[in-house]
Amino acid sequence: MALKYQDSQPIYQNGIWKGVRDDLSEGYFKFGERILNQFKQNPDFIGQIDSLTGKEDTYKSMGDRSIRCALWLINQGIRQGDIVGLCSKNQLDCCIPLFASLYLGTICSPMSHKYMDEELVRYYIDTRQPKVMFINQNNADMVVETAKKMGYSMPIIVFGQKDGLLSFADILRAQNNEEVDKFKCTDVKPQDPTIIINTSGTTNLPKGVLHSYGSYANMFKYYKNDEEPSTVIGFYGINTIAGIRTVIRSVIFKATVVVADNLSGRESLELIEKFKVTRLWMTIYTAYRLMKSPDLLNYNLSSVELVAYGGGKSDEEAIKFLQKLFYNADLYSHYGGTEFGTALTKKVDFSKVMSAGRVMANVEIKVVDSKNNKILGPNEEGEVYIRTPKLMTGYWDNPKATADAVDSEGWYHTGDLGYYDTDGDFFFVARINEFISIYTNKTLSSVIVDVIKKVPGVDEVAVVPRLHPDYYEVPMAFVTVAHGMQVTEDDINGAVEKKLPDYMKLRGGIRFLETMPRTDSGKINNMILRAIVKASLEE
Repeated sequence: MALKYQDSQPIYQNGIWKGVRDDLSEGYFKFGERILNQFKQNPDFIGQIDSLTGKEDTYKSMGDRSIRCALWLINQGIRQGDIVGLCSKNQLDCCIPLFASLYLGTICSPMSHKYMDEELVRYYIDTRQPKVMFINQNNADMVVETAKKMGYSMPIIVFGQKDGLLSFADILRAQNNEEVDKFKCTDVKPQDPTIIINTSGTTNLPKGVLHSYGSYANMFKYYKNDEEPSTVIGFYGINTIAGIRTVIRSVIFKATVVVADNLSGRESLELIEKFKVTRLWMTIYTAYRLMKSPDLLNYNLSSVELVAYGGGKSDEEAIKFLQKLFYNADLYSHYGGTEFGTALTKKVDFSKVMSAGRVMANVEIKVVDSKNNKILGPNEEGEVYIRTPKLMTGYWDNPKATADAVDSEGWYHTGDLGYYDTDGDFFFVARINEFISIYTNKTLSSVIVDVIKKVPGVDEVAVVPRLHPDYYEVPMAFVTVAHGMQVTEDDINGAVEKKLPDYMKLRGGIRFLETMPRTDSGKINNMILRAIVKASLEE
C-alpha cells in the first residue's frame, strides 16, 4: 500500500482555517543522523536506480560516498554554517553532497543547471558566496569562467571528468577508510540553517529561500510510514524544494528513487511500467505533458497507488485524465510553495475537481483583502496568507524582500488570489502578478490563455505583458503547436477577438516557439519569455 497522508481535522475560527497541531518529536529534525542511520541499518536496500542504465545504488554505497564527501569538505576547512554549492542534472551522485552537507550542518545551496547564463551565475556567486561548488561537467565552463571574471576563488568539483578540475570520484577515493568508519554527524539545532532553495524565478531573478532544520522537518510531518517500501520517480530537479524533499523523504521512509532527468511524457510512462513505480509527485504541467503522449493505453500503469499534483492552477481536463490513466491510484491535489512547503492537500473529490485541498496540520490560512487588510469570508476572493512552522527563516541576504513577504504577525503573503467555500475547500484563481494593466483595465493573463488553448492545434500557451506607448501594457502570446498540426496568427487572433473584449486583443503580437522554456519544477519560465519581449523592444 502506498504512503498516505496524516489525517487532519481543521477548525474555522474568526475567518482563519487552522490545521491540527502536531509538534516535532525529539530529534526529528536531525536529518543527517536519520539518513546516515538508515544507510547503516539497511545496507542492501536499493536506494536509487539510474533510469538510463538500470544501475542500482545501495544504501551501503550511498552512505559510504556521502561520508567520504563530508570528510573531504572537512579537510577543505568547510564547517557548520558555510555554504556548499550544488548544480547538477538528476543523476546518482547529485544527492551525495546534499547528504554530506546535512551531516556537517553546512548550508546546501543548489542552483539550476538549466538556462544558465553569466548573469545568473554571477548573481548566485555574489549572493551565496559558496565555499565549494559541485557541478555537472557540462556546466563547469560557465561557472569557472564567471568566477574568474569576478575574482572569486573556490574549489569546483565536477560530476564526471573535466580537464583542470577535480572529479567527484577522485575526491571520494582520496579519503581514509579508517576515518570513514569513525565518522559522526555534527550536532544541529532546529533553528540552524540547512538549505537555501531558489524561488522558481518565473518572472525575475530567483530569491534564495532559507530554511532551518526545524522548518524543513515540519514539511515531513504529514506523512505516515509506508507499510512496505515504495518506488518513486524524481520528476523534480535537485535544486527545487520538491526535488530535495523527494530525496530526503525517500531515504527516511525507505523508498527507491528512479533517477531521471528531463523526461518526456512517453519516457515517463515507460519508466513507470518498467520499474513498477508506486508513487508519483508531479506538477500539473507534467500532467499536461502526459496528455500529449500517444498510445497511452499501451502502458501497464497498474503499479501506481498514489499520484499527487500541484505547482499551478489545476485544469479539470488534466485531472480527469490523471484519474483515467492511473486507474489504481488515489489522486491528491497539493498547494504549496518554496517558502512554506505544502499547506493544502486533499484526495480529489470530483464534485469539487478544481479544489486545491484543505488546510493541513500545523498550518493556518486566511484570505485577505490586501487593500484594507480585512479578513474575508467564504467565497470572497482575496490574497491567501499562510502562517506555519514550515515557513522559511527568510530570503537569504534580502531583509527587505523578507519584510515585504512576511508581516509582523508571521503571516506569509503568498501573492496568490483565491477563496474558500463553506466546507473549507480552497480554490485558486491566479497569481496576482499575472494581471496585465491594459490602459484603464486590468486582466488576468490566464483569461487569454484559456481562450487560446482551445484553438485546434495549439499545444501550449503563455501570455505576458509588453509595454505599449498608448495602452501602457498589452498582451503578447507565446504559442507552441501540436505535432503535425498547423496554427496561424489569424486563427489565434480570431479566437481572442471572438471571445474577449477589445482591450484584450493581442496587440503585443504572437510568437511561435518550438518548445516552451521551463523552470526545474516544470512551470513555464515567464522570466525568459519576458526577456524575449524586452529584447524585441530594444531591436
